Amino acid sequence: MMTLKEMLLERQVNQSERLGCLMAMIDEDVAKKILDFNKKLIHDDDLYHEFDENGKDEYGREDECHVTVRYGFVEDLNELEVRQLLKGQKEFLIEVNGVDTFNTNPKYDVVKFNVSSPLLKRLNDLSGIYPNKSNFPDYHPHLTLAYVKKGKFPHKKNISIKIPVKSICYSPIRGSKSYFNLTESVSGIDSRIEKLEQEWERLDSTGTGGIKQKEIGQEIENLKNQKKIVQPNSFVDVNRAKELFAQMRHSLNEIKLTKDDAQEILHKLGVLDDTPDLQSDYGITQEQSHLLLNTIPYNGGEWNIPDWAIPAVKGEITDHVLVLRDIAQDARNGGEVGQALAINRQANRLESLINTV
Repeated sequence: MMTLKEMLLERQVNQSERLGCLMAMIDEDVAKKILDFNKKLIHDDDLYHEFDENGKDEYGREDECHVTVRYGFVEDLNELEVRQLLKGQKEFLIEVNGVDTFNTNPKYDVVKFNVSSPLLKRLNDLSGIYPNKSNFPDYHPHLTLAYVKKGKFPHKKNISIKIPVKSICYSPIRGSKSYFNLTESVSGIDSRIEKLEQEWERLDSTGTGGIKQKEIGQEIENLKNQKKIVQPNSFVDVNRAKELFAQMRHSLNEIKLTKDDAQEILHKLGVLDDTPDLQSDYGITQEQSHLLLNTIPYNGGEWNIPDWAIPAVKGEITDHVLVLRDIAQDARNGGEVGQALAINRQANRLESLINTV
């Protein structure tokens, strides 16, 4: 697999070094069309190949269609930091304005689309507040198509197309990639909440209907908490965000969450975020509570918990585990044995996760 540093072609590659990378991702349907164009444009015989110690080709044709926003983060960004950069950002268009090459490497040339986008430039500027290094002071966005043998693609082509960017990916120094959807909006979440509320009202509150109502109620709460993350908030000031994140960096506890884990935790800490008295009981401020809520990777992934939040996280999740077990018992009493077992498994998993912190 191609290393991140090699994806950014203006710099020299040091195979022993790994750095974080923020990328604007091209939708799968558009990426397929670009790959088809790529295959017509560049012959297989002209591709440059080089294999790593595991036999994987690190070059050839680019199979992950993206434009690098910034490469070179020397410390991994956490979920909150990436969300802060993207706060209020909706899907946008980038403009491809020609096919060109990088030809400074002695072993291969790189065929790429030239790209222009004021929003990419803005995200590149904003992301510079986090520790990073680059040999190139100027940002030149591009979309890599393929690595080719020296001199095998001497052409330049005029082309002008607009491509939508609907998600951003952070590829870390360690761990798996995280994807951030730019198409999620407050109005879209409100619409989903409204439909769920209508479904809740149609159900009978007794027996299995009551169990389903509890599930829908929790999903509604999850969406309301997700809405807090999507919409702009008091942390949009990047200097204040930088200050807060710097305080967190030296006291983080990491645990791995599934999507189900994340949704359960988002629900419970969303209640904490709405309850000033509860925040006071744990000795945290409203600002810290909202900061904590924004650290949760709501689609699953690594969760970085600051030291000051541990009592609140442990207390609230322990309480939530008890609630889940009550729901499981209700399900069992209602004859829904399979559902009861599934809820109990989730309660046990959350309990084991929180005991590792």
